[in-house]
Amino acid sequence: MKFAFWNVKGKLLVPLLRELVERHGIELLVLAEFLDPENQLLHALNSSGRSFFKLLNIGCDRITIYSNFEPGHFSPRREAGTYTIREFAKPGYLSAIFGFVHLPSKAHMKDDEQLQEVMYFMQDVRAVEAECQNTNTVLAGDFNMNPFDPGMIAAAGVHSVSCLATASRGPRTIRERKHDFFYNPTWNLLGDWDGPAGTFFYPPPSYDSLYWHMLDQVVLRPSLAKLFDPKSLRILTSIGSDSLMSNLGRPSVSDHLPIIFSIALEAPVASKEVRREESMAQ
Repeated sequence: MKFAFWNVKGKLLVPLLRELVERHGIELLVLAEFLDPENQLLHALNSSGRSFFKLLNIGCDRITIYSNFEPGHFSPRREAGTYTIREFAKPGYLSAIFGFVHLPSKAHMKDDEQLQEVMYFMQDVRAVEAECQNTNTVLAGDFNMNPFDPGMIAAAGVHSVSCLATASRGPRTIRERKHDFFYNPTWNLLGDWDGPAGTFFYPPPSYDSLYWHMLDQVVLRPSLAKLFDPKSLRILTSIGSDSLMSNLGRPSVSDHLPIIFSIALEAPVASKEVRREESMAQ
C-alpha cells in the first residue's frame, strides 16, 4: 500500500495533488490543513478512471483522507480534533491500525504540554490495539515534533527509536511498567546527504535553532518492519515538473514538504482471527 502525507497549509492544490497520486501510485492520501467544500479534489482523482473515496471524520477536523479502497474497510476507532485512528480490514490484506495526526505546534505550547497531548493520543492508540487485538500499527502525519523530541521518544509518548534491532527486542520495563516500541525510519531523512534536511524550515529566532525540522513522520510497530520498504520513504521536493522549493531551497508551495512511503500489506493471510493472533504474538 502506497501512502502520501502532506500538510498543505490550507491550500487547495488540486492539480498538484492529482499529479502526486497518479505519478506515485498513491492509494492512501492523507492531508492536513486541507479544505475542499466542493470536493474538487475527489472529482479530479476520479477523473482519470481510478476510484477514490473521501473518508468521513467524526471528531477530527485537522486530517482529510482520500483512499483508493472503499470506506467500509476503514473502521473509525478513536478521534479527536488532532488525530484519527482507524482499523483497516480488507480481504487479501493484513489487517492494520492507522493513526493519522496533526498534533499541536510547539509555537503554541510548552514542551511538557506537548508531551501531555502526545500521551493522550498514545493512550487511545494502545486502547485501540487492545480492542482490535492487533498491533500492526502505523502512525503518520505532522507530529509537530522532531524524531528526537521528548514526545516522540518518551516511554509514555510514542516511544519510537531509530534502531530497528532495538525496537524489535520486545517491550522494555521501567518501574515495573512495560512499554512497547515503535520503529521510526524517519530518522534516516534527517540531514542533507540525499535530499532536503527536513520537511519544514524555520529561521532562527534564538541561539539554538535547528533551521530544518523533520515534523512529518511515519512510525510503525516492529511487526510491520519486514513489510516496510525503506527505499520508498522520501521527502518530495517536486511533483512532476512542478518544484515545491523556492530559489533559496526552502518549501514554497506549502510550509511543509510531503512524504511518501510504502508498506506491503497485500499479504496472503488466512482469517481476521488468525491475523490478530499472529499480530499479538509478535
